Amino acid sequence: MGLLLIVSAYLALPAGFASTIQQGLEIPDDYMAWLFGDFVLGLTALVLFGGLIVNRWGLRRTLLIAMVVFAGAGVIAAAATSRQMLFGARWLQGGSGILLIRGAVAVLAAARPETTARRGSAETAAVLATGLLLGALAGAALGSALPWRMMFLATLAVITAAPPTVANIDLPVSPPRTPQRSTVLAVLLATFGLQCLVYGITSGFALGVEDPRTSWQLIAAPLLLLLAGAAYRRSGYQS
Repeated sequence: MGLLLIVSAYLALPAGFASTIQQGLEIPDDYMAWLFGDFVLGLTALVLFGGLIVNRWGLRRTLLIAMVVFAGAGVIAAAATSRQMLFGARWLQGGSGILLIRGAVAVLAAARPETTARRGSAETAAVLATGLLLGALAGAALGSALPWRMMFLATLAVITAAPPTVANIDLPVSPPRTPQRSTVLAVLLATFGLQCLVYGITSGFALGVEDPRTSWQLIAAPLLLLLAGAAYRRSGYQS
């Protein structure tokens, strides 16, 4: 549950530090949406690849690597000297964050096999929503008291506390599966479709829908997602 809270909280936490971050890195108003958009972009980049990665690497290794990347990205964000460096670190946090979410959900399901899928999904959604709320409240409370770089450095707690716990718990072991080519194609198409959708919506606030960099992605997103759906039906893959 702690991993779910951390990931969702870090999506909303910078809201309370937004003004100091903007001043510190001299970020134009039009680009501030990417402080959150890049995190979501990272989430969508691996939300579908997560199942394939767990199948290939195993749940324990995936969790440990994701923790290190999540915390390391926080250090990069804390040391950022430009908006590109900060937004790139946020993208890494989002990508590793979705792997942490998938891994944490698998651990909870293994720990309580009697829990139905519907109840498990409801509990996961409740924890994520709680994390978003706590992140926003913590950001509002600490934004005027702490330097914004300290907020990102707090992710080092993930490295020092969580990996020993994951290394010592019993995790479900499933035989490795080799995905079909149509499955990989479906994941690629869906990933690019989601990326276009998130990027198009986020950049739409900054650049306007009429800007070519926004409009072509909003057009491409549904087409890619439709093609991905057709490929998924052909493969019959279940992550």
